[in-house]
Amino acid sequence: MADNNKPFEDNPLYNSPTLSDVTVRQISGGKSKDYKLHKAILASQSKWFYNAFCGNFKEASDQVVEVHDDKPHHFEMLLKCIYSRDYIPGKGYISHDACDDIIGTYIVADKYGCDDIIKSLPQALRQHIEWLSGYLVPGIVEDFYSHCGNTAKTEMGKVLAERVLSQRADRSAMDTIKECKNVCNDHPDFARDVILCLISRKTNLELRPKAGGDDSSAGRVGALRF
Repeated sequence: MADNNKPFEDNPLYNSPTLSDVTVRQISGGKSKDYKLHKAILASQSKWFYNAFCGNFKEASDQVVEVHDDKPHHFEMLLKCIYSRDYIPGKGYISHDACDDIIGTYIVADKYGCDDIIKSLPQALRQHIEWLSGYLVPGIVEDFYSHCGNTAKTEMGKVLAERVLSQRADRSAMDTIKECKNVCNDHPDFARDVILCLISRKTNLELRPKAGGDDSSAGRVGALRF
């Protein structure tokens, strides 16, 4: 059973030379960190690693595989997710730190094609984001839509949209709402998520684009009305 004070259940094989058959070298900002890992475990949870180890790539035979440009902390959290097969937010975990880590881990999981982890993280975020101070919400939203490779109609986007709309419902922190409207304008996928959330609440919106317009424009305009 997982320790409720830690976000992951320990796996004795994680970063252990025991049965390790590959070293993953994570490189970011001119610094590197080596992880002693296992091809079978990585390939079972990640499409990227599966293709690297099983395809016609040099990684298939290399003992050291280099990965680049991910935030080191969030890449490490992804590896722990892969080895624990779960993400369990600890009760003592500060909500802002938890939300930042969940979003960051999701972004890396999306990059490496970790579908099971992608499915588990929105529920983890839902447990923390409702307690997040309103003024911190736009930054979390912006981080997701700016850095995640796939943001179209995701469960994570739904959770973020629900949180933004609940912020409006209590009529507090209007600056937060203004900032989130700006995010809608910058990121059509977020605008769509807000609209879909409003529709699910049976809110009446005019969603049809004007003649000659496109869905992206309609999404932005409709979301800016909330």
